[in-house]
Amino acid sequence: MAKQLNTTELDFDKIKANLKDYFKNSDSTFADYDYEGSGLNNLLDILAYNTHYNALNAHMAVNESFIDTAQVRSNVVSHAKLIGYIPRSVRAPLATVALKLKRSSGTATSATLPANSTFETTVGGVTYTYQTLADVKSSRYNSDSGNFEFDSLSLFEGTLRTSQFFFNDNNNQKFVIRDALIDTSTMKVTVKESATAQTSTTYTPYSSEADVGANTSVYFLSENYEGFYQLEFGDGIVGKKPNVGSVITVTYLSTSFTDSNGANTFTYTGSFPTDTELADAGAVTVSSVSSGGAARESVESIQINAPRGFITQDRAVTTQDYEAVVKGIIGDLQDVSVYGGQTLNPPQYGKVFISVKPQSSLFLTDAQKSSILAALERKRVITVIPEIVDPDYTYLYFNVYFKYDTSATDQNSDQIKASVLNKISTFSGTFLEQFGNNFRYSKFLADVDSTDTSIKGSIAQIYAYKNVVFSSASTAGLSTSFGFPLLGDINQTNPMMTSTGWEYNNKLYFLEDVAISGDATKRRIQKYYIANNSVKVVEEREVGFLYPETGAITLDNQQVEEPNATIELKVIPRSYDVPGVENKILTIDLAKTNIFPDANLSGTSGDIIPSSVYNIQTTGAATGFNPFTTAGTFVPHTMYDPVTGIGYSANTYEEHLLYESLGYVHTRPTVSAGTSASGSSFGAGGIVSTGTSGSTSSTTTTTTPSTPSSGGSGYSY
Repeated sequence: MAKQLNTTELDFDKIKANLKDYFKNSDSTFADYDYEGSGLNNLLDILAYNTHYNALNAHMAVNESFIDTAQVRSNVVSHAKLIGYIPRSVRAPLATVALKLKRSSGTATSATLPANSTFETTVGGVTYTYQTLADVKSSRYNSDSGNFEFDSLSLFEGTLRTSQFFFNDNNNQKFVIRDALIDTSTMKVTVKESATAQTSTTYTPYSSEADVGANTSVYFLSENYEGFYQLEFGDGIVGKKPNVGSVITVTYLSTSFTDSNGANTFTYTGSFPTDTELADAGAVTVSSVSSGGAARESVESIQINAPRGFITQDRAVTTQDYEAVVKGIIGDLQDVSVYGGQTLNPPQYGKVFISVKPQSSLFLTDAQKSSILAALERKRVITVIPEIVDPDYTYLYFNVYFKYDTSATDQNSDQIKASVLNKISTFSGTFLEQFGNNFRYSKFLADVDSTDTSIKGSIAQIYAYKNVVFSSASTAGLSTSFGFPLLGDINQTNPMMTSTGWEYNNKLYFLEDVAISGDATKRRIQKYYIANNSVKVVEEREVGFLYPETGAITLDNQQVEEPNATIELKVIPRSYDVPGVENKILTIDLAKTNIFPDANLSGTSGDIIPSSVYNIQTTGAATGFNPFTTAGTFVPHTMYDPVTGIGYSANTYEEHLLYESLGYVHTRPTVSAGTSASGSSFGAGGIVSTGTSGSTSSTTTTTTPSTPSSGGSGYSY
């Protein structure tokens, strides 16, 4: 009986082998046939190739029949169209500016800036044109300066283009806009009933069948198989049908999308309203730099968002609904988080919070926030109020220690440090920097260890900080939260939180927390400065509170020299695993991260780092040492590199903070065997101090090292 062919094999070689087996077993004539040296081999090749190609085409045809497996963009778009999803076009960057125009003559107290008023900016040596999309009336007239003031002008990058079409009686007539750089959100479609008509009707994009009747002036937008956008109009049943001979005019911005993201200076180049000219000074001020420019939606994004958009059914009820709406509006979007107010502590019932992380910036602009809220207004449940909140960034940084075997690598210490730092950067981009991503300590160390085969083990100290902004124009307080418990005891003498400094009235101020007698939940935050005589002066005993169990911080607004001052609030997490919840995003600050390689493998203990630094957070941390006497006088003292044991004199409080940020300790550690304490590894200035921790004098004069070997990328403060 003839052997049946194996029809499950689709690879060419296996198909050919199956054909040979078939011939050998089906007829004794071919049982011992030398196929490779005969003409029959060529026939088998043809049969195998034909079978292979047919199988491949069949496989591709089946894959292209489903939106989640299709690879060809036109097929993915076609599937999305069936469920009413329109792929997002490129998006123009948006900037917000304030404009002042001087009244040159007349007595008018208001002025109107016409639509398509242009501004120019330069990014990377290339000039880009930004413009308004609508008429804007001046916010006010300043009689003192004689200026018309325009606040919060929304500027979009791009060149204004126009396409015209004529409507005939073809019900399937489609009008293709052959511009791959069109931002469809800037489209304006008008229809004149004839070429000689003096008036026109503005048509709006179709959004919901419930709002469309036989005479509703809407157009239907879609992406065609070529990748261009096309317009269709109603048939008189769903949507108004234009008259035969009607002239259709489409105006839009053709944009460079991502190229000018980040533009922060603009010059007005448009025409001036009647009796106006550019203000003498401060004519254009930037409220928010340009951001939001984005490429058209990718195939992968369509495959994810189209089904979600269909599920929402043009309403916003669930968190997934809100996410789908936001993704359809913001092109420059990296991630979005939506959560109900009932999940907060304390709960805020009747609210849903939306936080968006843009691709090209840290935060959404006010204009982008307004567009999201406007889109949600007709889709949301009337009793639920949406609120846009900015992402809450928590920055992590580390002292990373590792041992490596010099015989297992041809890289030197600096090269391995650079490789480890690059690995950490990749880790941050892959496993953090998005909503809901948690920091896992074990995974972090595993990544460090995988950097090079010569690395035999690693350990890391973890620190965290958040940025807060004090505004000179505000008197309102502010609050923030790390969202995790902090290391330390509620009643400890030393601070659990420290800050960087800010200037005001020729003083450099700092913040720190202090225990409150009898309070088991919070610590007060005080403000102090260091006087010229190195005395710590507490100017305000209570400017806020720290809640160690949650990492929550409340602060009064502080007076600052500049309009805004950003300071860092620094803590140590109690757990080495750090959660990212709600609108919180974790990211790693590479500039503050220090790498400590150690080539010494001769120690008998086999410790990765000296044992004295294993418990540095609880026993030897710089934050566990008070550099001031009870009278408030700063005490010069020695701080030690935790790996080499080399000491450096902290002669001022600023130097103390500097060494503290590098992870230096106040008790000289036990140095591993083979580790030099001569200071040669540090270069100039790396001299071992003979003073003792907390002493007021030292027999050794030490200079501040410009680049400690353990400092990684250098000083952070």
